[in-house]
Amino acid sequence: MSIRVSVGHFEVDQDIRGAVLRVLDSGRVSEGRETRAFEKAFLAFVGTKHCIALNSGTSALIAGLTAIRRARESGGDRLDGAVTSPLTYAATPNAIVLSGMEPLFADIDEDTFSLDPDRVEEVIEARKDSSGIIIPVHLVSFRQQVLREIRSVLARDAGHERLLHADTLRP
Repeated sequence: MSIRVSVGHFEVDQDIRGAVLRVLDSGRVSEGRETRAFEKAFLAFVGTKHCIALNSGTSALIAGLTAIRRARESGGDRLDGAVTSPLTYAATPNAIVLSGMEPLFADIDEDTFSLDPDRVEEVIEARKDSSGIIIPVHLVSFRQQVLREIRSVLARDAGHERLLHADTLRP
């Protein structure tokens, strides 16, 4: 008996095909009118104040983590570490390093594949410093439990999170 595990389901309907062709026909693959329209639509869909379209999830992680670190540091807090899952793609720890911090790995719950809140707390307590960002990773559609009880900044690596679950992406 063979079992096929799908990493994702990919469907492209006529509306999406039309949008892609509009972008290609405009000669502006980045920026431009279509990008601004996408940013506005996504901003409204997610329900946030700001939205910037970037070229990749990795770039989004780097930009977001750098913004969080700089905002916290401008208020006098030092951030030099971010806690994340060892069950991830290289982009997550790379983004942490490229935004000026050290990746700190906390183990997962083997039943849910979510970061184990007890392990996260152990990592933070062991550091006794400024490991104030937690990055759960939504990998291959395993939705992460939100770690609400730990008082840190929560930055979610939701590159594999489906927009069908967009309510979980809202702040």
